[in-house]
Amino acid sequence: MKDLSQITFKTRYRSSEHNLLKDLYIPALSCAESYHRSVGYFTSRSIAEAAQGLAALIEAGGRLKLIASPVLTDEDIQACNNGYKNRDELVRGIAQEAFAPTESKLANKRLEALAWLIAEKRLDIKLAFKINSNGKFVRGIYHEKLGVIQDPIGHYIAFDGSANETEGGLVTNFERIPVHCSWNDPQRRAQDIVNDFDKLWENTTSGLRVMEFTEVAAELLAPYKPTNKPQPQEEISEEELDISPPLPPRPPEDGNLHLPKDLDLRDYQKEIIQDWVRHNGKGIVEHATGTGKTITALAAATHVRKGKQLNALLVICPYQNLVTQWAKEIENFGVTPIKAYRARDSWHGKLSDQLIRPNWSEDDPILCVVATFATFSGDAFQNLLSMFPRKSMFIADEVHHLGSETLHSRLPISKFPMRMALSATPRRWQDREGTERIYEWFGPETLKPVITVGNAIERGALCPYMYYPRFIHLQEAEKRHYKQINRTISQLLDDGHKFGTSRQLKDAINARSTILALAGDRGKELCNIIESMDNVRRTLVYCGSGKAITTYTDDKEEEEDDKDKYKRIRQVQNIINLISSPPYSLRASRYLAETTPQVRDENLQYLENGDLNAIVAINCLDEGVDIPCVETAIIMSSSENPRQFIQRRGRVLRNFEGKKYANIYDMIVIPTEDEDPTDTERNLMAKEINRYLDFSKDALNRHDAEALLLPIQDKFDLY
Repeated sequence: MKDLSQITFKTRYRSSEHNLLKDLYIPALSCAESYHRSVGYFTSRSIAEAAQGLAALIEAGGRLKLIASPVLTDEDIQACNNGYKNRDELVRGIAQEAFAPTESKLANKRLEALAWLIAEKRLDIKLAFKINSNGKFVRGIYHEKLGVIQDPIGHYIAFDGSANETEGGLVTNFERIPVHCSWNDPQRRAQDIVNDFDKLWENTTSGLRVMEFTEVAAELLAPYKPTNKPQPQEEISEEELDISPPLPPRPPEDGNLHLPKDLDLRDYQKEIIQDWVRHNGKGIVEHATGTGKTITALAAATHVRKGKQLNALLVICPYQNLVTQWAKEIENFGVTPIKAYRARDSWHGKLSDQLIRPNWSEDDPILCVVATFATFSGDAFQNLLSMFPRKSMFIADEVHHLGSETLHSRLPISKFPMRMALSATPRRWQDREGTERIYEWFGPETLKPVITVGNAIERGALCPYMYYPRFIHLQEAEKRHYKQINRTISQLLDDGHKFGTSRQLKDAINARSTILALAGDRGKELCNIIESMDNVRRTLVYCGSGKAITTYTDDKEEEEDDKDKYKRIRQVQNIINLISSPPYSLRASRYLAETTPQVRDENLQYLENGDLNAIVAINCLDEGVDIPCVETAIIMSSSENPRQFIQRRGRVLRNFEGKKYANIYDMIVIPTEDEDPTDTERNLMAKEINRYLDFSKDALNRHDAEALLLPIQDKFDLY
């Protein structure tokens, strides 16, 4: 018999891609020594669905532990708590109703498997009830769904997820189940699920009472006991015949853009579209992150399409995940776009076929294309630009990227009379020429109204936030490095080196910036923040890209080689190690440039549903990624570019159900503790304070945050 580690399990199973019975349950249970399962509702149908694949478990000689939760009426709860009914009798009565006969042949087959297991004394069942702090039954059910399958040599897989143990949950509905393997589980997610189930089984989970039910179940299941041992192939054939519904046909598209029926444009979105029309279909939308720039642009395109002035829409954006997000939104407007990214073969033929039309009629279906900047600027895409019709619209997301000389040179000179640029920060930092390029092509100016973070919070487009600055001081080793580099910079300037032309000066300034980006005992400060939080969940931690000093030995002369004095480790790894170890033991994962798109999507989903407490990122979550569930951002490191901290703040301010406000913790470096700071140190502190003031001015706790700044302003003379 195979062990579980010989099976290639996917990290998640989705209804759109997998058959849960064939792809997950039967292969795993065929190797199983034990199967531990907790489910939601306790009905004959739900218990039958929990038995999915059990014929394979029977064949393998495995055992089953099952936990379910009956639904108690208010009368049941009152009678039980007041002693009017014996609890055992009450539970027996509920169970008898739950095991009512079912018309489904498949459900009966699975109940037969349960009856066989319980007759062979290989099945134990318990029931879970919600209780209050006084141990009294209360309304509601235990609705958690856990599963652990273990083989004879100790390997196991563990899963949870959205699937209810019902026909709708596992067949009809669209479901997603993440799976974790014990032999490849660095975040200990599989072990966490095992621990949660064990606590349930031992009746040590707060808020629940778990009671024995095996004897009663044996009586209720006895009528289902089959003459012969259930066989796996019987369930497969029944599954195919009985409950696999055909996929619903996709509604036909009429080739037009339509506003979604449930869309209610905000007033400022309508004003932007009106201003864009007044400027002959050109302009730049400067709205804070999360305020609906995508919807605004597509609503503008819908407006001109309705007026028979649009045959083709081209959207370009910097990242592949943004292409996916844009495509999803365009589909909500009634059109399936061509996604131009990744391999050329996946999009070039489709786009070429659509563009080869002798004449473009106003009644032709609209052509929609979404491309990454990289694909758009490639020769294959550039060679097709001349084929776009005269009535075409060009939308650029995160347009500040297009100010670079390379990308700007790929913009067509005369095509696309309708143009719209989107960005929370369209002006390029310290690049006037690049900014002018953007406004020259998309301009002539920023469309009105401009929506800042403060405006968006007032209008309810973004959620309010609390701002907590944390001040960081250089450690001894960093102080020496910092002062040494400052002396080098001063000497270079005295020798005539100029900003913008001197490579040596640029390298020295970058080295100083790296020290400040990673400086101080940020790990200790991170621990302080975590300890101050009531519940660490849906949290983003932004860190620096370099390596930070984690151990310092001061027993050598200052001029000795650094590598003999300091132990350095990549900051992102240091943070993961720190917060995932006791006493915090948080479930955390990376979100980096090298993280695959699949893992990125999974981690964001895990963050939302609680499988992860935190995600640690460097730059990849600065812009573009839509994660409205995030409640807390901890900014351990920031560049001097204002765009970065503006975009990072935007990640945490999106509205989400149940989120009343967000929390932002910001580590700010104090470059010196000297009483008389130098001009260079004063300038560096001024840049940090700019971020501080920008963050605090729109915060709910603005006055408290600004009060913390007064001593620093006084010391550095920055009033």
